[in-house]
Amino acid sequence: MNTPWNDHDTAELKRLWEVEGKSASQISKILGRTRNAIIGKANRENFAARIPLERKSGPRNSGPRQPRPSRAKRPRLRNSPIFKLIRSPSLPTRSQPAPPTILKPILELEGYDCRWPTGEGIPGETTYGFCGLKQFGRSPYCESHTRIAYTPVPKRREIVPTPRVRPAT
Repeated sequence: MNTPWNDHDTAELKRLWEVEGKSASQISKILGRTRNAIIGKANRENFAARIPLERKSGPRNSGPRQPRPSRAKRPRLRNSPIFKLIRSPSLPTRSQPAPPTILKPILELEGYDCRWPTGEGIPGETTYGFCGLKQFGRSPYCESHTRIAYTPVPKRREIVPTPRVRPAT
């Protein structure tokens, strides 16, 4: 509702805000405007600031804490077949050639075919296609292309910070 504020609504807002001490949410329901519109108008009109309500001392809940429900555990990456495949030394890497592919056009790919693009030229030509071998696990690629696509991140070396030397002034 983007209707401009009239004098009646402003007076009603001031009465509800300062005299009755209603919250912005309660006033917004009464006046049919958004909570942000109420707060914005109160700030522009320099209405009295809200005094926070006093909280009761002591804990909110009496009694022992309830244990949190356990979260569903996610499968560990180290146990996944793709992680094991990446770590196995027997499969080809980027430097080793991949096994021969079937070279299927995109419209002939089945749900289980490797999606690795192969061939020369522009997509749509007869020399361009996709691997077409059986996919490995949940990967969109076959075993050898999974090995190439998901290379393990090398372990970082320990970087020792060098002390900063300030020039003499």
